Amino acid sequence: RIREHTAQLASQNSMVTEREPRSIQPAISKCLSNSDLGTVKGTLRTCLQILKKIEKKPSSARLRRIPCGSVITRKFIETPKGGESLVEALGFEKQKVNGAMFYVMKEPDLELIRRAQSILQDALAEIASGRSSLPAKKISPTPRAPRPKPVLCPCGFWGSSATDNLCSVCYKKKRGIQPSQSSSSSSAPSDSRTTQEGQSKWRAALGRARVKLRAITFLRNKQLGKKRSRCHHCNKKVGHLGFECKCLSVFCGTCRFPASHACKFDYRRQHRNKLKKDNPSLARSSHKRKMARIEEA
Repeated sequence: RIREHTAQLASQNSMVTEREPRSIQPAISKCLSNSDLGTVKGTLRTCLQILKKIEKKPSSARLRRIPCGSVITRKFIETPKGGESLVEALGFEKQKVNGAMFYVMKEPDLELIRRAQSILQDALAEIASGRSSLPAKKISPTPRAPRPKPVLCPCGFWGSSATDNLCSVCYKKKRGIQPSQSSSSSSAPSDSRTTQEGQSKWRAALGRARVKLRAITFLRNKQLGKKRSRCHHCNKKVGHLGFECKCLSVFCGTCRFPASHACKFDYRRQHRNKLKKDNPSLARSSHKRKMARIEEA
């Protein structure tokens, strides 16, 4: 009895292994009916990777489940033609597990998995070599609008079709448009006074800036002539790690503060100028008197 039972099981397994690889071929041919080559390759590669994982670990129930709602399943199995039929031919069945739909392989048959892998690999090789019956996707070239050729104006500059192949100046002359000078002539006497006042102001500011610049350059050259590798106060060797003060001298770490080396830089005047610059709205009569008293002090 045991021998008869084992013989029946062997015959059933042989019938299943002979039947299943034959059903994979029509499923693959149905997949090849898709117009997109990338989708066909993705479907075959997805099935091939799933079978390889199951072959390595056939006892894992997690590897034998394909979730129905995932991105890869929708893109390569459910949406294209022949994707679901190929998965069913490989031994998967659609079932509900814990409230979610899966493609489940109940009992993995290693011989069927290996034969299916070889069939899928052959199909991918045929697609790569161009021997498959996949219809070629026709790509219609989009016509491009011809670029307008640049046209030279008689004056020598480039023109455009919008201005009758002329430059902007020649086009205005052709249409008789000239710049109006009456408004500028009427406003000339009133503008002349403001321009003179503005010129006198910026000339005075420029003169003060020149004096300051000459003084700074003189002091800078004077200080650069000295030894800058030692502290100016204690004569300690600092090298390139010295601190340059606003009085244009180099000091060490202890003498770098203004109180420690009797700095000659006028910090008070600097802060006053900063306050004047940052608060221009305070320039009234009362505030002017206060600022004058502060300056006198």
